[in-house]
This record gives sequence, C-alpha cells and structure tokens, in this order.
Amino acid sequence: FSQKMVFSQQSNTSARLGSRKGSRQPKKVPLQALLGIGGGAVLACFFVLIWKLGGETPTRAETHKKPIPQLGNTPNAVALDVITSLECDTFNFGDGPTSYDSMNANNSEEANPNNKDKPNTNNDGSPWQRHRRLADSNLVDDINFSGDGYPGEFGEQQQNMIDDARFYDAGNYAYTPPHIVTGRELFCLVAGAQKVTAKHQEEAAKQGGTPSLQCDALDTRREGLLNVWSSARSQMTLEMIKSVLDLAVEKSFVIKDNSRYIWAPSQDDSLQFYVDSITGENSSIRNLDALEKKGGLFVDIGSGLGVSTLAVSLLYPDATVLSIEPAMPSWLLQRINLVCNLEPTSKMPHPVMSGVGPKNDGMLKMMWRPTSTGATRAWTPHEEKTPQDIELIVRLRTLRSIFAEAAADEDIDADAPSSVVLNIDCEGCEYNIIPAMSDSEFDAFDTIVGTTGVHWGYIPEDKRPSSSRGSSTHERLCSHYDFARQCMECCAFPDLKVRRPGHQSVSSLNGDLCTNFEAWASEKGLFASNDDFGWTQLTSMA
Repeated sequence: FSQKMVFSQQSNTSARLGSRKGSRQPKKVPLQALLGIGGGAVLACFFVLIWKLGGETPTRAETHKKPIPQLGNTPNAVALDVITSLECDTFNFGDGPTSYDSMNANNSEEANPNNKDKPNTNNDGSPWQRHRRLADSNLVDDINFSGDGYPGEFGEQQQNMIDDARFYDAGNYAYTPPHIVTGRELFCLVAGAQKVTAKHQEEAAKQGGTPSLQCDALDTRREGLLNVWSSARSQMTLEMIKSVLDLAVEKSFVIKDNSRYIWAPSQDDSLQFYVDSITGENSSIRNLDALEKKGGLFVDIGSGLGVSTLAVSLLYPDATVLSIEPAMPSWLLQRINLVCNLEPTSKMPHPVMSGVGPKNDGMLKMMWRPTSTGATRAWTPHEEKTPQDIELIVRLRTLRSIFAEAAADEDIDADAPSSVVLNIDCEGCEYNIIPAMSDSEFDAFDTIVGTTGVHWGYIPEDKRPSSSRGSSTHERLCSHYDFARQCMECCAFPDLKVRRPGHQSVSSLNGDLCTNFEAWASEKGLFASNDDFGWTQLTSMA
C-alpha cells in the first residue's frame, strides 16, 4: 500500500508539471530512495516514542539498586494509554487540591492563613497537625495507628514518620506529611511518566531512602500492572477508573505472618474486619483439607478487594483459585492487590468481574461504598447513602458458565477438580445462587464457607426474599460447619446433620446461639415473607 501511494504521488506530480508548456521536467527521485527516507523517518519516530514511554533507562532512584527495566512494544502501547488517560504529565499529585487533599494538608501559613505568627498553634486544620499536637501532649497512645479506620491514618510506617524531624519546618514548626501514593500515581509510575517518576525519586530521597510505595511497581510487578490496566480499560469507563484510583492508597496488614499492602479507599473502615476474620484463629479458610489435595479448587464469590483470595493463594499455593466479584471498583483494586502481593512466578488466581445468579445475562443494581467496600449490595438502606457512593449495574451469570469460561481460558483445569471449596460472602446473593442449584451441583462442593454467614437478619424488610426461598437456602448452607456454628438462621433446623466429623447436628454445634431464636425469628420476619416482590426489585437501596 505504501509503495502504491508513493509511486502514484510521484507520477501525478510529474504529469502535472510536464503538461505545462515549456516547463522543465523535475529530476526523478528513485522510488527506493523515497521509501528509504520515509521508512527511516517512521522508524526514528517509533524509537523516539519508545524512549519517551519508558523504554529508556532513567536515573536510578534512591530506592532502586538497578535501572527500571525496558518495556517491549505492546506494554509501551498500554503505557501510552495510561499516561494520556490519567493525564500523568499534567495532573497535580499532591501539589494541589485532590480527592484526598485533607490527608496531605500541612500547617503552613499559605495553607492556613490564620496560623500566621503562631508556631505552636492548636488549630485542627489537618489530621497530621492534630497528631503532632497530641504527640507533644503525650496523648498519642489514645490514637489507633493500625490503619483500621481512624480518619487519615495509613498504618505503622506513617505513624513513625509523624515523629520524624525531616518532615518539619524549623521556622514555624509546621508539619508537612510524607507523600501518600494514590492508585492514579501508581499507574503513572508503572507507565514511566516523567513528572511522576521524578517526584517519586524526590520523595524517596527526602525520606532517606524509605520508599513511599511498597508494591514493586517499577520492576517485578510492572508488566502485571500494565495487564491490569489493559483489562480494566476494556471493562470499565475511564471516569470510574479515575475515581477509584484517586481514592485508593496502600494499607498495611499482616496476612500469613507477613506484612501485606492492600490497596483500598483511604476511608474504607470495613477492611480491617475482613482481614481479622480471614486471619483469626476461627478463620473459615484455615485447615481446609480439600485444598491440600492436588487439583483442589477454591471458588470465591463476592471476593471484594481480594483479601480471602490472597490469603488462600498464600496458604495453599498449589490450589486453583477462581475469584468472582461483581463490583467494578472492587474488582480493579483486587487485581492490583493480587499482582502487588503475589510473586509473579506463583500460581495466580483467575479473577472474573461478574455477579452470580440463577441465569445468564440478567442484571442487578448494587451500591458500592468507598467507606465500606465490604458492604457492596442491593439493599443498602436509603438513609445510609452518601454522595461518594456509586450505583452499579451488574451483569449476572451462572456459576456454571463462569467456570466453563475460566476452563476455556486454561486458567483452571477443564477436568473435574479433586475437591472444591466454595466461599460465599456476597451480601445476600446466596438467596439467588443456592436455591437455583440442583442437588448434584450443590453436593459437588466438599466444603462451603462464609465470613459473615447468611444475611437474612441484616436485610431490611422491604428487600427480603420470600421465606420459602430463605428456608431452602438456609437448610442447604446450614449443613456446612462454618454456617451452622455462627448463623441464627440455622436454629430453624436443630436436627440437621452437619458435614463435619464430630458434629452430628446443628444443635450439638452452636451451643447457646439458639436460646432466643423464636424472638429473633419473629423480629426478623423469618417465616413471614410471603413472596419475592421486594427481593427482585431492580433497586440498589432499601
């Protein structure tokens, strides 16, 4: 095609010039020379593009002992999309107002004019300022620095920085907090954006080599994160991606005896609960013999930010993990968490963005809450909605079709697994999934677990399913130990046999749990919901 275009242009130009009487014929330039010049120019532009997008080896940062690896052609194309889509070269990362501006506010005269000539002010204009004042007053022990929901806190690393003299202005005793890397900044770093990379190196030098980013985004996790971006761009709107990444920061937790850094909205107060539930002594994922066997499969429905998926991948490295999450924002953060916390050479989970329902291609409305990502559901009370909450329309698919797709992609074995563990923690979706299963499908699960059990007692009255739907769901799930030991709903089946050695029935397992069952069942309308009218309404709120 290029040859034809060049030849045609040359011929037409010569013809027009030659048609003029007395005109001088131009000197003909050989076709090969034109192609050589044009091809060289294109090749030169291509290499300049590669160099600009991170193919070059930038100056070594304080926190890196080796140059940033070069990217191939395809990753560089994705990196270009990151830089342009996230406005990496023009966006103010900590230099101006952002969605998390209060976290990075300082006590300077410019930021707080009322503080002029008041070096030891008690003004509560920023959380960092309050921390400094409380530390000086020996009140710091009353503050929870674990990163579990106290406003503005991000864990032990930032706590130590509060007492670090490097972050103080000696002239007015103002506290300038360490830079907190957001999800947007993470991807700009991965893409090799020059402005963000320079700022990252500057912050590392300011902190004496202490990295402000724990995920190895510039080296071993770089290609994995570019794959996450590529996948997200094909399934989410750009505006939603930006909103989620601007809210997300790294939070430190201990999972499997090691510190792990989970990306989550800075104000998410539900994450600590799920980490404690997964890592505690009574964790439902401990001692899962079914996953110790070769060919074991863990199916995580409602996997959220990926805490349970990550923990299972670490505890049972040979198990296959199928992680299913309907909420697009949580799915994106989960993908980041898996890439950043699992070794690239390990057996990676297969993450699927989908809701699970009784049939394919149905729809469901859900409310995603940045302050409580673990409470993404279709029955959030209307009065609890905040301006930050995002209503999502989710596509529903059957578990069978999701499994078949994963097998076709060769992420899980197409053959029947030796044993299957189902983790169902999906804020009420159990009332859609469990009744729709045939007996053989339900019996295929060796073990079924759930961090928060079943949800009848939490669902508002106008959004409850029918009592018959609830009863069939409860009877099936209460035959598994993790539900029988913690769910009041199981008290309706005291003689139900539990699938666990040493426990013959629900009543022999749950002790005093059922003492007030009749009063509880009456209060919650356990046997009084006549139909599914409220349950099937397409609303995200009760």
